[in-house]
Amino acid sequence: MGIYDREYYSEYDQPRGIQLGGSRMIVTNLVIVNVIIFLIDLLFKIRIDGVEVHPLSYYFKLHADLLVEPWRFYQLLTAGFLHSTRSLTHVLFNMLGLWIFGREIEIKYGRKIFLQFYLSSIVLSNLIWVLWEVALAGSLTPNASAVGASGGVFAVLTVFVLNYPHRTIYIWAVIPVPAWTLGAIFAVFTFLLPDPEVAHAAHVGGVLCGLLFFYRSWQLGKLIPSGFSLAQLRPRSRLRIHDPDRKDREAAAKMSDEVDRILEKISREGESSLTSRERRTLEDASRKYQQRRR
Repeated sequence: MGIYDREYYSEYDQPRGIQLGGSRMIVTNLVIVNVIIFLIDLLFKIRIDGVEVHPLSYYFKLHADLLVEPWRFYQLLTAGFLHSTRSLTHVLFNMLGLWIFGREIEIKYGRKIFLQFYLSSIVLSNLIWVLWEVALAGSLTPNASAVGASGGVFAVLTVFVLNYPHRTIYIWAVIPVPAWTLGAIFAVFTFLLPDPEVAHAAHVGGVLCGLLFFYRSWQLGKLIPSGFSLAQLRPRSRLRIHDPDRKDREAAAKMSDEVDRILEKISREGESSLTSRERRTLEDASRKYQQRRR
């Protein structure tokens, strides 16, 4: 496969349709999913114990007593796709920030890495919020809950500022400021002007995720072994089928993984960082891909 046929170089050159997925940017899909979930939660109510509640928030928001009810661990992720139904500003500002800053980060690092980073940031920032609430309450069962994508958005904003500190950003589309100044403004509101209604610990967690990703290329996806799939957990059949092409497919898959690794390196460090062996690998992969197309 030629280097420009890989995902990093081709995914954003394709026409964008209205379908969910396909060639459209991951960040756009995330915004659409968040807005749809918000509207469903806003428009529908159910009655539980005589009280009307918004169903998605009721079942999927994050509870601070998660440590004593670990079977609800999924809330670390699901809460990041929910927003307060009391006001439009919560979902509006989060999605606006995600869309503005997330596009640049996705283009720089690629779709897969961006999605892993964003979801990892939501999970870790929400876990930090849980630990903070437990510490404040002095108990494993604090009475608090949280929703919002702020942890993931702050992580994306942090990586944007670190990559493009002098990029001009227009506040309210009028006031031009460099990106680092915007980051400082958010830091002031988070650390110096705390609001009890805001999960500031999740914001801090998001900043931490952004720092770890930028300086250490950290993300939860790296904890999963390369090539792992749920299919590997299935019981293996004792029946062996002769497959003379299996070794060729395995070799092709191995080369594909190696090309992905090299292209990730190019995305992070530039083409000049490649070793002579890595350059030969790309040339071999490109030649074999061209031969298959003939």
